[in-house]
Amino acid sequence: MGKVAVLLGTLIAVGGVAHAHFGEPRVAEVRFPPARGGEAWLVIDNVGLVARAPGEAWRWLCDESITPTPGLNSLAPLTADGRGWVAATHAGAFRTADDGCTFEAVPGTLTEHVVALLSPDPTAAGAALLGTQTIGLANDVFRTTDGGATWTPAGLALEGRVRSLVRASADADVVYVGHTRGVLRSDDGGVTFAPIMTGPTDDPADAEDFRFLATHPADARDVFAVVEAFPDSSLVRSRDGGLTWATVGVFGDVPDGLVFLGDGQQAVLATPFDGLHRSDDGGDTWHRVPSPAAAVLSCLTREPATGRLWSCARGAAAPWLVGSSDDGGETWRPELLTFADLDGRWACPAGTPGATTCARACDRSTDANCSAPPLDGGLLGPDATPTSRDAGLDAFGGRDATPDAPERAASDDGCAQPGAPAGAPWALLALVALGAVVARRFAT
Repeated sequence: MGKVAVLLGTLIAVGGVAHAHFGEPRVAEVRFPPARGGEAWLVIDNVGLVARAPGEAWRWLCDESITPTPGLNSLAPLTADGRGWVAATHAGAFRTADDGCTFEAVPGTLTEHVVALLSPDPTAAGAALLGTQTIGLANDVFRTTDGGATWTPAGLALEGRVRSLVRASADADVVYVGHTRGVLRSDDGGVTFAPIMTGPTDDPADAEDFRFLATHPADARDVFAVVEAFPDSSLVRSRDGGLTWATVGVFGDVPDGLVFLGDGQQAVLATPFDGLHRSDDGGDTWHRVPSPAAAVLSCLTREPATGRLWSCARGAAAPWLVGSSDDGGETWRPELLTFADLDGRWACPAGTPGATTCARACDRSTDANCSAPPLDGGLLGPDATPTSRDAGLDAFGGRDATPDAPERAASDDGCAQPGAPAGAPWALLALVALGAVVARRFAT
């Protein structure tokens, strides 16, 4: 498979060049960092951070000031004062100590990795875990206790990518990790891990089809996962920390996220094409909830201060970018309707990257022409994850196929525009898309 990866990388490099950080934006996650006093954070892969404090307007910090290549996967503050953050990106991990105005790459092994999963410890300032998803390198779970300055690997040396990382809400020391070769649990905050089962004992799933979703808020050993299959996927539940499992739901779709509301009796499950499903008995049974028309709901999150459910909506006909619900997903109101709702850029001192770089970046709130065709020609779909796109764009992960491609050229109005020539021919793009599927399935 290594020779196929090299061939794909070569073909991509010949066929076209990177479009810098342009492309269809994708909300990667919605966060409510405890250290930020109720702020809502929207992490958008090739846009950056869009944040709003209670009673204020949405502000924007461009992704170009965070990562040199496209692919902002996760972002979270780790210090008690909320000014020290860590970003998980396709180009490694980056850290800021000045409220997002200056980011620097975390030195060491992480510079070689695609970092896609970031889980702060809500009980210990400065502590967090992250997982890597690099094709062609041994992956691992890394731990920091000093706000992201240094990271210690767990020593797992995983042959495949870390596919899911879930920290138990009832006990932050209990962590569940799924990778393409197995599933693990840690009871000491990610210092050590032990293998557990992949689904029901009489019919265990392949690890590459198994993904952790969430834990019950009252019990760290009560964990939910999805077994991805065609045509039906299963929602499975373990009440003993992954030693035994039972199927609690079967869906003609692949569950994307699960969030518990209130005291844990009510839960909401998102599936891309079949919409939302809700449980009113703590996750044992599920029924469908009508979703907004033409919306694919994802990145489900519970707002701690209000208990409100938040979600992002994907697809060209989505009614809003991010919305919230007070009734368990039955009705929704927009929180960020379009990028035109952005009220201004992140406040950074003159001369810092957050000020200078973002001043040159294309402002989606005023310019509708920020997007450019992705290198995959759209064949992977506008909602393809950053990981799925990069599996085709760079079979080794973490770097552009053409690192010396020109950056955006500034237009007369000061808004950066794509500086790349036309994309690769359709035949090549089809090969790239096929390579992405093959690489994801077999390169690990």
